[in-house]
Amino acid sequence: SITNSPRLYYVSLSANGANSADVTVIVRIGATAKYKVSLKAGSIWARNVGAGRSYITGSAGDDIIVNLSAAQTVHVSVEYADV
Repeated sequence: SITNSPRLYYVSLSANGANSADVTVIVRIGATAKYKVSLKAGSIWARNVGAGRSYITGSAGDDIIVNLSAAQTVHVSVEYADV
């Protein structure tokens, strides 16, 4: 749980190759959707939000939330700071 304000620098989403269906992933900071990505089995999507010089921020106490549209396996990597 983030106690200050989150700064999201990088996010990567990787759908497992054994998934049986496509999955839509929504990355949120607090209640605000920042990215909506549709992934097929085995696909990868990544966003470097500015090579460490730029970021997406939220309000104090906002969590970084990843929602899936279907019960499939998606590996998530993020780089963030709690400042």
